[in-house]
Amino acid sequence: MDKTLVTTQQMCSQQQIRHDAMSHISAIENLVEQLKNMGEAPTLLQICTKIIYTLPPHLRGFIATWEALPEQEQTIALLTAKILNEEKIAA
Repeated sequence: MDKTLVTTQQMCSQQQIRHDAMSHISAIENLVEQLKNMGEAPTLLQICTKIIYTLPPHLRGFIATWEALPEQEQTIALLTAKILNEEKIAA
């Protein structure tokens, strides 16, 4: 697959948005793996930004919570846990 195509999908595509949080995060992680396999690994900031700014509408209130965390605490694992917790609360 072409690096430009995968990069464009990863950074711009709204088609990756899913209705539940885990599917949403998994779809983005799959794109990240494709990019890594082509030698174009996105940064942690790019991955987190893609995940949080393309969250399903019912989870978008989470963005302010995430941005309030110190940068050194912002990891994919913590992001995933917090989004899944937010989804449980919203349900």
